[in-house]
Amino acid sequence: MVMSPVDLRTKNGCVGEGEQQLANQASQSLVGSCNLLKDYQSGYTPNPDILCNRQIKFDTFCKYVQHKMDADAIATGHYARTTFGDFLENDDPVAGVHLLKPADLFKDQTFFLSQVSQMPLQKTMFPLGNVTKSQVKRIASESGMEYIVKKKESTGICFIGSRNFKKFISEYLVDKPGYFRDIDNGLIVGNHAGMHHWTVGQRCRIGGQLKPYFVARKEPKSSDIFVASGTNHPSLFTQFFLTARPHWIHSPPQPLLQEGIFECEFRFQHTKPLVKCMLLVITDNQILITLTRPLRAITPGQYAVFYKDKECLGSARIILLGPSLQSLGHGGQGPVQSAFLSWVDRPPEQGLTEVAAAAVLRCHSVLPRRRHLG
Repeated sequence: MVMSPVDLRTKNGCVGEGEQQLANQASQSLVGSCNLLKDYQSGYTPNPDILCNRQIKFDTFCKYVQHKMDADAIATGHYARTTFGDFLENDDPVAGVHLLKPADLFKDQTFFLSQVSQMPLQKTMFPLGNVTKSQVKRIASESGMEYIVKKKESTGICFIGSRNFKKFISEYLVDKPGYFRDIDNGLIVGNHAGMHHWTVGQRCRIGGQLKPYFVARKEPKSSDIFVASGTNHPSLFTQFFLTARPHWIHSPPQPLLQEGIFECEFRFQHTKPLVKCMLLVITDNQILITLTRPLRAITPGQYAVFYKDKECLGSARIILLGPSLQSLGHGGQGPVQSAFLSWVDRPPEQGLTEVAAAAVLRCHSVLPRRRHLG
């Protein structure tokens, strides 16, 4: 059985009654259980690929093949490795399994597996974990499978396939028009059809402007999207943010349990370089992430994925951004301390306590690290 992109309206991508049944269950699981549509309506930008792996490929699909087909394990073409070995030759259920980066770091797909649970991961083989993409193509060519060698790289969201995302999401959400507003002065510079079509950092093709505009912030209540002029505008950069409770693939890091602080590396886009960060426990359900340098377009709804050396430790959903560089004084928008405290003074469900804020300043000297982006 092969999992492939499915269009439930045209039945593309599946053959066989059993596979169509699985596809229907999978789609309902992703759209329903993950609150995917609710996230888009609320101004978040979820990561459907991470959610698909968590809810479908490594949950619904695994249960299906185990219970309906009596399969002992599954094999996947993800470029990743585990401590159990490519073919589970080092299986040790007592010790548990760790998710590791593959040999081909350029094709590393552990980012998309960062929400997978321990049990399905223990039953998964990664045959491509210790080979590179070029080696795979060579093996395919030598085996007479030239069609695989010539096949284009798959891109886009897995369960949407080649369809246009804006058209796809509009089939499920009603457009709610709003304004594009310049984040520097609040003036209206354009109109949009709905927030769910846009994500932080995305270029907005608004005519008649000296510089291109990019999405800096979305306001669900008013349907306004605040846009910044220029790709390096300080409103697009932040150095710390809040996440929901992390999912740890094997177990929580001991320093985090014992001391409430843990240093590791992080990324929120799978193609971007890893950045050093520090995790600080705020409550049982929230973690504060501080970075060694500001990053552009960190996006609520996306996942912060954590690494230590060769291991992918897990991930956490980004729920709230800290002040941007603009708010912290870069660009002449007001006193740094005032901007920081305005973030701290948000309602408890939206912001940090003063104790947490002080910890950020004390441990990481966030404010003095501001730098000009040119």
